[in-house]
Amino acid sequence: MNDIPEVDELEIRLRQILYMDAPPGEVERALAALEPIIEAAYALGLTQVKPLSLMTADDLVS
Repeated sequence: MNDIPEVDELEIRLRQILYMDAPPGEVERALAALEPIIEAAYALGLTQVKPLSLMTADDLVS
C-alpha cells in the first residue's frame, strides 16, 4: 500500500519557495529550514521529495 498522499503538500510548498520572487539567499534559507522536515517525511514515506542528503548526481540531472 502506498502511504504517499495523492497531493504531496511538501512538494507544493517547495515549488512555492522555488518560484517566489525573493533574493536567492532568502530562498536558500527557506529550503535549508525545510530540509529536516523533508528528511523526516521521506523516511516515513509521506513524500516523494528526496532530501538533498540522499540525492545522487543522477537525481540532480533529471
